[in-house]
Amino acid sequence: MLPKDIQQVLGVPLSENIYYRDLSAEIQQELWRRFFEAIEPLRLSCKLGPIHFQFAPWITSGGGPRKHVEHCAK
Repeated sequence: MLPKDIQQVLGVPLSENIYYRDLSAEIQQELWRRFFEAIEPLRLSCKLGPIHFQFAPWITSGGGPRKHVEHCAK
């Protein structure tokens, strides 16, 4: 689920699938910025543990999907 302000910028109905690869670099960076901003209080209080990313079933161990996982891990 994308934040409402980003949904409005994209102009895409909520019923449509939106993939990370289809987002502009600017929107991708903004989503990561918000993610890190949200977990920063946990990091600062030394309460941040492992983060679990749930990927779609079609994400496999090779090629483009692997690069996406590596990108998220960075």
